[in-house]
Amino acid sequence: MVVYWRPGCYFCDRLLRHFDQAGVRYEMLDIWRDESARATVRAHNCGDETVPTVALGTSFTTNPDPEEYVEWLAGVRPDLLSAPAPAPAPADREARVVSGDA
Repeated sequence: MVVYWRPGCYFCDRLLRHFDQAGVRYEMLDIWRDESARATVRAHNCGDETVPTVALGTSFTTNPDPEEYVEWLAGVRPDLLSAPAPAPAPADREARVVSGDA
């Protein structure tokens, strides 16, 4: 699973914080640093750079409700849930990539 995000985005921070609390494994791509990530987000959001955009395989969801998405994920991909980990400080998010089968 990939989360397309950008620094300073309240909705990104909210989603990532909830994912961390629920133990969701994911990879992060910063659309401001990665042109390919930016192009992917634009392609799935009618040309807009709307984040967070979450990719699970070929399925893309833009700004999902964190609780509902984790609940849905538990039903369709429980393998992406692990023991909850402490959330990194916002300054640490830029370098954060959670390993595993994201």
